[in-house]
Amino acid sequence: MRRARPAVVRQPAVGAPLTFDIECLTSRTARNGARHAVTLDSDGSFEAPHDMGAERIAQAFGGYCSCLDIADTALPALTEAVGLVTRRLRPTLRRRADGRWSVPRVVACGCPSTFGSAAAASAHARSVRHLAARHRCAELLVGLILDGVEAAVTGPRTPLHAELRARVREQGGLARLWAAGLHPDDVGDWAAVAATIAEPLPSSYYLGFAYNRPEAEFIAATIPARPDGDTAAWLAWLPPEHRRTDECRALLTASLPRDDVVAFLEAGMPPERLAALAVQTGIARDVVAHQVATWLRAGCVLEASHLELAMAHGLQAHRPSAAVLDRLEEAAAARPDPPSRTELGVIQALVGGRVAVLQTLDRGVRSAAELIERLGHE
Repeated sequence: MRRARPAVVRQPAVGAPLTFDIECLTSRTARNGARHAVTLDSDGSFEAPHDMGAERIAQAFGGYCSCLDIADTALPALTEAVGLVTRRLRPTLRRRADGRWSVPRVVACGCPSTFGSAAAASAHARSVRHLAARHRCAELLVGLILDGVEAAVTGPRTPLHAELRARVREQGGLARLWAAGLHPDDVGDWAAVAATIAEPLPSSYYLGFAYNRPEAEFIAATIPARPDGDTAAWLAWLPPEHRRTDECRALLTASLPRDDVVAFLEAGMPPERLAALAVQTGIARDVVAHQVATWLRAGCVLEASHLELAMAHGLQAHRPSAAVLDRLEEAAAARPDPPSRTELGVIQALVGGRVAVLQTLDRGVRSAAELIERLGHE
């Protein structure tokens, strides 16, 4: 579609109404028009150097004024465009499990299903086509609006944001975050939440804060347990159900890998359980923690006896498969008094494949301890 010529720049003060120049068209088919300033006030009102009453009368007799059209049909689009371009409003973005990004789809826009980055998704959310489709107004009007607003707003500036640039790990990180819809003020606020970390924080930390919306209190209270940038980013992307401060702090303090921490959080196993198992078995706590977490990911809950058996029979490197155990549970259910999923998993680790496990069950064995006892008598 046609886009207006670049507007005169009027850089706004922070928090002030935004004034910018647009091309004012006197025909819906016009390609050029006079230029003048318009202002969007903080209360959402639109000011233009027209007598709007007179323009309405003229329009009733077949006249046209694009500014009147903006005031009557495109003001919501104007308000959102100003918010998005100034980064005082963030788009609604979602990061998928596969790492790609999406926006709420608007049928009339034909939005792509996914985007390769937050910046690409953010750019689409503030595009002419998307905003026009969202607000059901003419793309021509949105184009006039965006041309003016984009010319009046600059991104992060040097030296104003030099200190903030040093708080983002990646080269050009502050500019990348601006492209992804974040304002430098947000970066400063969220960097302060993790002030105990001396190193620059990765962009993913700030993106997590913006689009996963963790509670600042959770991050501030948890990060001292492991004050590094990658852990901060990981915390920022934890799902809401895993943001349990005391448990996260205890598990991170125990020097568990982050994947193991997630396994404990998902299973709802209290960190105190690790200390208890370590005392019961006499096995080092970090070894206990890793073994328990490994089995938790397959849906198994190890007891002290299982840990002792695993250590005694060299099963520390075994990685149980959730899919294999699903099939074993289904087959075992057809037998009387089937063992628990955990017992099935430990038996499978001891004897090997599915057929060997089922043969063991058919011999009447219902626990790993019983299997070891029988093997000792054979």
